[in-house]
Amino acid sequence: MDEPLTGLDTPAQEGLLALLGDLQQRRVTVMVATHDLEQAARYFDKILLLNHKIVAFGVAEEVLKPNNLIVAYGGKLQINRDGQMLVDDCCHED
Repeated sequence: MDEPLTGLDTPAQEGLLALLGDLQQRRVTVMVATHDLEQAARYFDKILLLNHKIVAFGVAEEVLKPNNLIVAYGGKLQINRDGQMLVDDCCHED
């Protein structure tokens, strides 16, 4: 599924996430593409981080580490004073 929650209102998002949770309980594999790292960490048991190649694969705590995110996002990754990682995708060329 490519960005399945984009453009959906909250009830529709909750319904789709409930369906995905049900499929997960039934051990059905579903691949979901998203740029929302917080959402990926919250709702999915495994994360595949890509940037032209596999950067990391596994549970969120292992995949979403600063060194992996720097490889994936390069100069677009910013860390604020609170240690929160933000992706600045404005005004950069790839």
